[in-house]
Amino acid sequence: LSVLNLEQVKNLEPFLESIQLEFDYSAQDKKGKKVTGSILAKNQDEAIMILSDKGLAILSIEESHSIKDDPFVPYY
Repeated sequence: LSVLNLEQVKNLEPFLESIQLEFDYSAQDKKGKKVTGSILAKNQDEAIMILSDKGLAILSIEESHSIKDDPFVPYY
């Protein structure tokens, strides 16, 4: 654990803010048409804000939980 005290480690910037999650949503557009899809965002609040900015009224939204066979393969 002494590695945590090294200057190289102390100066590292957190990368958690750059990680995006996938959210599945159901929404209604301005014409009343139901729209479903998925969106990448840092958190649910940001996903809701992005969808609202597109003029969508969110009916439901939840984090997508994909299960992968190989956890070392990127999700994109």
